[in-house]
Amino acid sequence: MSTTIDLARCLGTPLINDGKPFELIESEELLNLAFTNRVEMIYLENLKKAGKLDKLAPKLEEFEVRREKTNESIIRIAKTMKKLNIEYSITKSLRPYPAIPNDTDMLYLGPLDKFSDAVEQFSAEGFTVCGGGEMQTELFDTHGGGEFNDEKRGGMFYIDFYRQLAADHVPYMNSKVLREHVITRTVGDIEVNIFDPIAEMTILYLHAIIMHRTIPLEVMWGTAYWIKDMKTEDFDRFEKYIRDNRAVVCARTSFGLMAQIYQEAFGEVPVQIQEMISRIGVRPAEQRALKKSNYDYPHIALFSTFVYALFEKITEWNSFKGFMKELVMMINPIFFAEVMHHMFNKARIKKHFRHV
Repeated sequence: MSTTIDLARCLGTPLINDGKPFELIESEELLNLAFTNRVEMIYLENLKKAGKLDKLAPKLEEFEVRREKTNESIIRIAKTMKKLNIEYSITKSLRPYPAIPNDTDMLYLGPLDKFSDAVEQFSAEGFTVCGGGEMQTELFDTHGGGEFNDEKRGGMFYIDFYRQLAADHVPYMNSKVLREHVITRTVGDIEVNIFDPIAEMTILYLHAIIMHRTIPLEVMWGTAYWIKDMKTEDFDRFEKYIRDNRAVVCARTSFGLMAQIYQEAFGEVPVQIQEMISRIGVRPAEQRALKKSNYDYPHIALFSTFVYALFEKITEWNSFKGFMKELVMMINPIFFAEVMHHMFNKARIKKHFRHV
């Protein structure tokens, strides 16, 4: 059995066995794999609940501190955005299970031509600009008391403030559509803007494949928590949202891989996953590649999947405009080389994705 499958059995799933783990093994190797796949808190908390947390107990304490400090930063961000009356939503950062993100991702939802003004106002409140490009600005929360590290070591105080959710110059979600899916979640003493589960899951699938070509286990576990109580009308809305936002290839890939992990780890595929697969299908080539890798995770999507996903996405006008700009930019040989290296070099893909 692969280490990934061992880990899955230790994590359990909300969709089977009342969420209880199928087995529990305290192992540094499993923790390292869980950390890489951004499900480390589930693993450690399961061990603690079962009274099997021993040598890894200091890690849980370390991660709890990091999670608390991350939440404190998110609260400061939300209070600042409310004070400045800037439209926003936190995304890809607050999971439906205990988690510690690399950084806090925030999408600007106001008029695009006012994004620079929003960044200037936000940074004046103690959030230092430390990098970025046309589609996003990277900031550091100086109120957190930590020291800046250009590799974002330890997460906690780093913010990616997006003008649009995009891979280079190609938007993979339309902000105008997302504005209709903003809800709130209580964090500490404030309501924080986030996206509803249907929008957040779609973002997660597109981001994993088009942005990183890498699918971690957090995709499966996030989906499980969100999809658990969905009813027929919710599945109808979810399918429509995936199709409307040109995310079928990404969702098909994600659900197909989930089905494989479930079958291998738990001996069955939950009805909710079967329901989505009956609607959108799977990517058999990805399933074969996962089995060939002995269920190695995070899973690097096939280049063909990335290409199919990208070309499906650019049938949407907003993404097509960005794609044409990307082609123009690739006339620059340095930029072209960087893009090719990012897409084809597996070591580079893993390094760029890694949880720090």
